[in-house]
Amino acid sequence: MRTSLQILAATRHLFKTVPHASQPNVCRHCLGAVSGTYEQCAHCWKLFHESECTPDLEEHVVPMSIALNPSPWYAALLTYKSGEFHEHGPTLGALAYRWLAVHADNLAVLLDGAADYVTIVPSKRGVSYDDQPLRKALAVVRPMQAQMRQVLRCPNRLTERLREYRPEIFEVVRRVKRDRIVLVEDTWIGGATALSAAGALMDAGATSVAIAPIAREMKPSFHGKDHPYLDYLEGNFDIEFWPR
Repeated sequence: MRTSLQILAATRHLFKTVPHASQPNVCRHCLGAVSGTYEQCAHCWKLFHESECTPDLEEHVVPMSIALNPSPWYAALLTYKSGEFHEHGPTLGALAYRWLAVHADNLAVLLDGAADYVTIVPSKRGVSYDDQPLRKALAVVRPMQAQMRQVLRCPNRLTERLREYRPEIFEVVRRVKRDRIVLVEDTWIGGATALSAAGALMDAGATSVAIAPIAREMKPSFHGKDHPYLDYLEGNFDIEFWPR
């Protein structure tokens, strides 16, 4: 069986390093691409300024990688849920485990203390925690199992993509008061689901939540093939780089 380091060494050519939040054309919230002199993307503007999303989460989103849409990495993120357990699941698990280990100190600064545990954004389609593909992908790396807890579920099945901040759709299933939590999502596109899940934890008394998407989507066909953001994605993936 391959180790997480071996899996990561074989697949890291797929990933793009996340640009730093201070760079031009980078959203200060989700670290995605923005146009002109804007400091935030349209999705984050809506979520943080046109809703009741807690400001405690404004700079608590830290993606592990960028996935160009289309690209092999973006395709892997779309298909790892297929079948009993798709070949790309271990790649997600290895990247998440190594990234969380490398940035434990950075996350502790963000959370005002060491993380108590890792959890995942729950399925909105009625899939149980044990059967959720993201949980299985992370649990492939055995040390991750000891770090993970189920703390959320979505009691009502949702069939459409969530586009608004709605923490009430999630139910907190264990005590989280005063906890410092790392919340892992597979792909950040608009961010409403992950922010709603984080908001539910904060509303239930968590001290702090860091949202760690495995990948932040970047779509050149939307932003333009000459967008300056794409220049930041040149070069090899650097897991040591902290983008905040």
